[in-house]
Amino acid sequence: MTPSRPYVCHAYPGGVRVVSGGAGDTTGRASPTLQCASPTLQCASPTLQCASPTRRSASPTVRLLVVTVAAWVLLAGCRGGAWGSTWVFDGHHVVVDGETERGMLWVAGGEVRLAPGSAVLGPVVVTGGVLVVDGLVAGPLAHLGGDVRLGPWAAVHGRVVSAAPMTRHADALLRTPASRVPGVPGANWHPVVRALVLALATASASAAWAFGRPEALTSMADALVRGPWRSAAAGVAVAIVAAGLAVGLAVGLGAAFAAGAVLAMGGALALTGWAAVGRALTRALGRGPLADLADRPRLLAVIGGFDTGLTVGLLWAVPAVGAGLALLAALAPIGAVARASTSRRGARRR
Repeated sequence: MTPSRPYVCHAYPGGVRVVSGGAGDTTGRASPTLQCASPTLQCASPTLQCASPTRRSASPTVRLLVVTVAAWVLLAGCRGGAWGSTWVFDGHHVVVDGETERGMLWVAGGEVRLAPGSAVLGPVVVTGGVLVVDGLVAGPLAHLGGDVRLGPWAAVHGRVVSAAPMTRHADALLRTPASRVPGVPGANWHPVVRALVLALATASASAAWAFGRPEALTSMADALVRGPWRSAAAGVAVAIVAAGLAVGLAVGLGAAFAAGAVLAMGGALALTGWAAVGRALTRALGRGPLADLADRPRLLAVIGGFDTGLTVGLLWAVPAVGAGLALLAALAPIGAVARASTSRRGARRR
């Protein structure tokens, strides 16, 4: 019972009476189960339950995204500052004589050449593409994928970690010997082999979830389908945190195995997310072209995982921009996994 006029509450032995209107108007009736929905109602009776409108607080995923992006903008988004960053995904780039790059340089594709007389003051991370060094690298150098070539004028003052042999000229100067760390799996494989391995790995992840936790796989697929942009935003937050943590562990603390564990966890998240993409895709196709397999959802999930992994592998094989496309294809699925996991934990707490 929710009156439409101003009202007050009076407690009675049989419950609570709502008295509406002005003075002298005592219409109303007793209701032991009355729920008061007015935010302005003042109730002094211990038997009256007042349910004021509740405000939806931001989910943990949204809060993580806001904090992470704000930190990234403040620390890494100021180009030219001590915390600036340069990300290269494709094309040919040259840092010429006398030019100085401040902050981090991340090479994920294309080719970057540091000419003699140039300098990079921050850390240099190579996960794909080609880096040719003939200048100064004042910070650490992490070679996790792609190709690194140290020319005769190269000088690296920071710590050097490498996941594969580097091409090094005899006159190149390294203050500390290079140490080996785990690299990005598949970064230097043949594109066809990489696509097939990725397809099989995603199909295996789909099978593991479909036979072990089918309801979790479905919830991840639902999170991706119902909130693709929120999932992409959450994926960006997770990727920034994981990349920064892995690089910091590898080149800052020298914790190679810890950095490898972070990369492995990121790979597992990506495979799980792509499995969720396959589940969502085949669930839709099960109502159409794959209707004959609609009663076999586990098989459909495995088929979807294989197709999704193969598609991502083929995207990775695109010249110049493949690494960037593969990274973009992983963001929303990773975010969907994070959002579904957060929702399940919240449901268990309630």
